[in-house]
Amino acid sequence: MQNLLHRSALDSGLTLLPGAIVMAFMSMTSGALYEKFGPRNLALVGMAIVVITTAYFVVMDEQTSTIMLATVYAIRMVGIALGLIPVMTHTMNQLKPEMNAHGSSMTNTVQQIAGSIGTAALITILSHASKNFSPTMSDYNGMNKIDMMNQIKVDTMLHGYHAGFLFALLITVVSFFCSFMLQGKKKEVDSRQ
Repeated sequence: MQNLLHRSALDSGLTLLPGAIVMAFMSMTSGALYEKFGPRNLALVGMAIVVITTAYFVVMDEQTSTIMLATVYAIRMVGIALGLIPVMTHTMNQLKPEMNAHGSSMTNTVQQIAGSIGTAALITILSHASKNFSPTMSDYNGMNKIDMMNQIKVDTMLHGYHAGFLFALLITVVSFFCSFMLQGKKKEVDSRQ
């Protein structure tokens, strides 16, 4: 938002605030949902939401309103909460109680490493796509030179963002299909007996 739409850091933070509130609420309620529906159902719904909202970010442009960005981001946080929190709970439930501390440490470590690698990959893709963007000059007919240069700059950044979100979309689609491998509620109850 700051680079593309020239908004302040405060505006960017306020745009993310509804998503943070939704995530906090969903974190509190996902345990009850986990007990009621099981990990697979929640993961499938959550990852489907993440796929749809990530697809929206692939096609957004500089005309996308701040309210729309905040709304889609908040909905995406619902999907992330439904997709990840029950899976982590299910993972921890598979461990013996004396191994929970080790499992928690491993989960946190893997999250940090995967987050770092994912961020680096997305930034690399964004930078590479932006660097290799070739504007079609006929798209800028009728613009004066300053407006044309500004629009090319915006289009270059958008091209990079779209490429980065397309990569993220591919990862979320794979995650959605991986959700089918989780046990449903009935199998999980049977395995605990």
